[in-house]
Amino acid sequence: MTKDVITLAPITLPSDKADILLTQGLEWWQNSGGIIGRDQATTRILENLQISVIQREDRIPPLIHAGNTSVTAQVFGHNWAETCTGSTLPDAEFDLAVTESYIKVLEDNKPVAHEVVAPLVHPVKGNCLVSYQRLLLPCRFKSGGNVIGSITSLKSFYVEQDIPGHGAPSTPANR
Repeated sequence: MTKDVITLAPITLPSDKADILLTQGLEWWQNSGGIIGRDQATTRILENLQISVIQREDRIPPLIHAGNTSVTAQVFGHNWAETCTGSTLPDAEFDLAVTESYIKVLEDNKPVAHEVVAPLVHPVKGNCLVSYQRLLLPCRFKSGGNVIGSITSLKSFYVEQDIPGHGAPSTPANR
């Protein structure tokens, strides 16, 4: 089960271990109050921001935006990211495991940063291992509506046969 092998290590911001994108995301959140508007600072941050909306606590929050430099766009492709509105990630088990923190971020109204290392099943490449940093931000649109913003920074992405110490060919998971 994916959830059992995902690691979520907390990151303190600002720090020398955190990617500059996360620090910039936290500064944007502090300056804007987490309000996603049409100002210049928000436009810049939207390039990396992934936005999800919690509709029900027992469902994976669908994406309503994935920026072109987000980990989502880098892993699943820019074309997929540009058309992701209303979608969940292609690997539902991975998506469910990494989004568990979202509800807590909204409830506590406080950002949380993690270093994430997780296996996922890519729809084309098969079994992969992704490592990235993320900053989860409680946000809302200027017109109303609470959402989760996620600033991400990719550290590594391996297709199974390229994972260090793994010589077997990639095989898709049975679903």
